[in-house]
Amino acid sequence: PIVLAEKAKVLSFMLNCIYPTNTTEHLDGYEEVWEVVKAAEKYDTPCVLKILKLFLLASVELRDQPLHLFAVASHCGWRDVIRISSNSSLRNDISNPQNIPILKKAKTNDVLSLLELHWARKDVVKRTLRAGEQFELSDFDDIYFCFNNNCGGIYGSWDELKQSVDDFRMRVEAYIDSCPLASDLWTNHFWETTGGRLTGLKC
Repeated sequence: PIVLAEKAKVLSFMLNCIYPTNTTEHLDGYEEVWEVVKAAEKYDTPCVLKILKLFLLASVELRDQPLHLFAVASHCGWRDVIRISSNSSLRNDISNPQNIPILKKAKTNDVLSLLELHWARKDVVKRTLRAGEQFELSDFDDIYFCFNNNCGGIYGSWDELKQSVDDFRMRVEAYIDSCPLASDLWTNHFWETTGGRLTGLKC
């Protein structure tokens, strides 16, 4: 008998790619995806990789793991999927140490491009927010004005304002670092929940 190293599920997926049937073997995660990739390369069956690509893009569960998808796409040279997964990865903090084993599977140049994308996005968002600030703390003396447009009252102390603003900025920047896409910045809920002491200050 001919003994094959690959498990039955991987071989079944490959055979369905080569000889299509009415049923398609489902892959339960990226561990099995990588097994298919390695087997397709081992047996020189590029058609398997073509169908695997379509399978990954059609699977919501697998597509929603952008760093894993990015690593596979980089390894296989799928430039369109690299672009899609790179943009989707902006919802994640790729600097997390647990992502290192995943990124090691991708090509170095692609990983560097991904890092540049994340750094550029963070920089753009932070510069946009800074450009929207309408005052500098140095413009105030020992008092500051109420943020309520209908009030115009004066309250608080310089130290209280400075500490509150510094804490607020730190929370916003920490969020941007963890999620470069920063989609929550455009919602009222984010500012209401992140404002901390600023939103609680009263005249």
